[in-house]
Amino acid sequence: MNFNNNRELLENAVQGDEGAIDEFVANNFDLVRSVALEQRGKGVEYKDLLEVGTIGMIKAINNFDFSKDIAFSTHALPLIIGETRRFIRDNGKIDKEIENLLQIKKTVFNLGLEKEYRFFQISDMHLACFDSESTEGDKNEYTRCVERWKAQKYDFARECGELCDERYDIEPLLLFEKMVGYAATQKADALILSGDMIDRVTDSNVRFLDRFLKTAPLPVIYCPGNHDWINEAGEHNVYQYHRIMPVIKNPDCDAYDFGEFEIVTIDNGTKNITDKQIEFFKNKLNGDKKIVLVVHAPLYLGESGEEIRSKMSPYFLMGVEGDSPNAHLFNRLVKENDKKIIAVLTGHIHAFHEGNVTDKLKQYSTSSGLIGACREIIIK
Repeated sequence: MNFNNNRELLENAVQGDEGAIDEFVANNFDLVRSVALEQRGKGVEYKDLLEVGTIGMIKAINNFDFSKDIAFSTHALPLIIGETRRFIRDNGKIDKEIENLLQIKKTVFNLGLEKEYRFFQISDMHLACFDSESTEGDKNEYTRCVERWKAQKYDFARECGELCDERYDIEPLLLFEKMVGYAATQKADALILSGDMIDRVTDSNVRFLDRFLKTAPLPVIYCPGNHDWINEAGEHNVYQYHRIMPVIKNPDCDAYDFGEFEIVTIDNGTKNITDKQIEFFKNKLNGDKKIVLVVHAPLYLGESGEEIRSKMSPYFLMGVEGDSPNAHLFNRLVKENDKKIIAVLTGHIHAFHEGNVTDKLKQYSTSSGLIGACREIIIK
């Protein structure tokens, strides 16, 4: 994006000089255009998105504070996105139709807590995005990704007995944004994204993640999956953390404290666990709070693991023959600490599943967001 941050011109615009405002908006219109491109296809005209995006930029000019030492683009982007989303919400013609496609499975944990906590888990969206900075290669990859998953989501649905028909042949980003919006209307405490939200680590997709995480209407818990490790060439297991760490602060392992319990994320997208992740997990198990464990690949443990293996390839499980010693060690730690762990939340298999890891602990897989699937989780 060729963002022109001419300070003198911006100073005049902030002071109300209408000529300076018009010139600054014109010079930096790529910022509005990039947002409008991402919001296209949602039942409103592209030209209308440009108009309301411009209103957002003017609002950003009017309340910009130089003393806060923040780039204008960083300040303006949430306001531009907010204006376009409100316009789509109020005027979009396909919004209600998309809402009716959501497949929400509700799971409740009764722990006798002081308050009720609500989360929405989304997995395996396989999004591909492009914006005004995207190369032709990015745009071609977007087209290939949409076509690839348009076919593959039907294959997964048939194999796993999930609902999927021609109504779901719509832009995946529309479904994702509708699920996020629905979670916000339900006053969820956080959104749990359990891997493969993007299909490959391209610059365009990383920029999308960055914008989404900065402007999401509720807190986001992000656990990467195997597709968060795939580069533009389609190569698996190519180390990509240097590209996503500025966006996802601790992609390999992290913890989110909700007072009465913690949500712990461990990236097992490559079906491998590092020594650092083992030590982090042990420290959490030795803490004074119960935990909800979020991973991408289901664990090959108990009845749950056997059931998934009988229906699908061992590829979809962590802890099968040939996996690393640390992967097996991690599974043993889960099994040995089943009283400490409230639940194991996973994705990867593109199907709703729940089953026993031990007689005290269950594993829950959430189906693919490509068919509007998400899990509503209540802990109380």
